[in-house]
Amino acid sequence: MVVSERTEGRSFTVEGYIPLFRMHFEHTVIPTVTGSEVTHRVWFTGLLAFLFGSSVAKQVREGLPRTMQSLKIYAEKRHASLSGVA
Repeated sequence: MVVSERTEGRSFTVEGYIPLFRMHFEHTVIPTVTGSEVTHRVWFTGLLAFLFGSSVAKQVREGLPRTMQSLKIYAEKRHASLSGVA
């Protein structure tokens, strides 16, 4: 995986490469009145996208809730440690 785009405090995109197939994962955080809204976008490119895309998309969709919960816990702990909140 390679970080292909990063906007400090707002977004990052990573790409995974397999010959003739590329996976793109875009993550965006937008501040809201009650906290933050996180948006994830996944897309596939390359000659073999039609072959691998649907199975990879299914795996991402199934694993996303657990991944997001882990990311939320990490972000909250990181925020607390940086802001001195116990």
